[in-house]
Amino acid sequence: MGTCDTAKSGTHLACIVPAIVLLLAFALRLGGLTSESLWIDEGYSIVLADHSIPDVVRGTIADQHPPLYYVLLHFWQELGRSDFHVRYLSVLFGFLGVAACFPLAQTLFGKNVALVSLIVVAISPMHIWYSQEARMYVLLSLLVTLSVYFFVCVLEGRQTWLQYGLLMLMCLYTHNYAVFILLVQNALVLLALAKRLVSARLFGLWLVCQALIAALYAVWLPIVLYQSREHQMTWLASPSISVLRGTLDWLLLGASGVQPTSVVWFLIVLLLGVVASSQRHRLEQVTVMLVWGFLPLIVSFLLSQFYPVFQPKQFLMVLPALAILTALAMRGLAPVPRLLFTSMLLAYNVAGLSSMYMSHTKHDWRGVAIRISGQYRDGDVLYSNPAAGMLTLNRYLTQQMPYDGYPPEYDIIRGGWAGELVSPDAPVRL
Repeated sequence: MGTCDTAKSGTHLACIVPAIVLLLAFALRLGGLTSESLWIDEGYSIVLADHSIPDVVRGTIADQHPPLYYVLLHFWQELGRSDFHVRYLSVLFGFLGVAACFPLAQTLFGKNVALVSLIVVAISPMHIWYSQEARMYVLLSLLVTLSVYFFVCVLEGRQTWLQYGLLMLMCLYTHNYAVFILLVQNALVLLALAKRLVSARLFGLWLVCQALIAALYAVWLPIVLYQSREHQMTWLASPSISVLRGTLDWLLLGASGVQPTSVVWFLIVLLLGVVASSQRHRLEQVTVMLVWGFLPLIVSFLLSQFYPVFQPKQFLMVLPALAILTALAMRGLAPVPRLLFTSMLLAYNVAGLSSMYMSHTKHDWRGVAIRISGQYRDGDVLYSNPAAGMLTLNRYLTQQMPYDGYPPEYDIIRGGWAGELVSPDAPVRL
């Protein structure tokens, strides 16, 4: 009887602890949700999602991203339009993204690693930040995590092809960076094939699945090529090593601007811990996390030396892999290095969270609107550069005011980021 009671107690505890972590994750993402106003990109999301679905698709063609997030936001806004409501959709995606890490890590490495990785993602300042923003990045992270889970199931011989294929398509229709995840998965399958870890039949089914994904994505592929040619992010410079290090700061330590030696030391200990822990698992399981965690960073960094695409926020999709690797490292390290490693991680994450909750870093369009409304006089004209800034400003203005902007005659459906140069003689369009 005592043994049974102990077993039941252990089972209850194994369920209660992840539930507590998930409640913490939800609370951290909900806290201070509307303490800052929407910024320009969020205003763009909301206004575009207000249009009909065909217009939403046309608007995304004229921009840089696929339409899935905007379509979901379109239906979500049928239920409410407040700042809290539109951001709450991302809170839900973020919460589900945290939860999705647990079954993936448990499938590969067991409950202990799963629990630690759950905690790491739950308190990640980067993950919390984008869980409070009306943009698609946390949705992408959720979908990528789920796609990797079903990808692993496929490699293990489970019949989860449909789930994997649908999730991969959703990733591709959420953000163009999902192509890097498709690259990761195909690289892993080819590696497994070279090591004879997958059968010829499974590899054949994999090729069929990839062909179907390609066929269903073929509708959007010409648009991606058009966007890459006509809508380049010209404001992005080629990333330097310091930019790459800053991205790793945010992903690994949850804080930006840490000492270069800190992130390098953390990375070295992380990899040493992973190597030590990997002795308990098949090498290919660890390889999945390493390739997912670092290949998109490396490929994007190299590509961006020639074509501007590198932005730290787009790598939220690799954070779950890095969290699982961190959990693996903790288990593989000796007690003293493990304590130092864990202390450093917690210290930087707490610092990052404190900074995030206590300081305002988004542009205060709400405050600007209040000031303009108080100072506006008949005959005044608002001028916005970029013109898309009016999308957010209009949300907070208490009355309609004549405005113009650069580029001239900007339209969210037709796009129009490029326009005529502004000069004192340029006519004002009211």
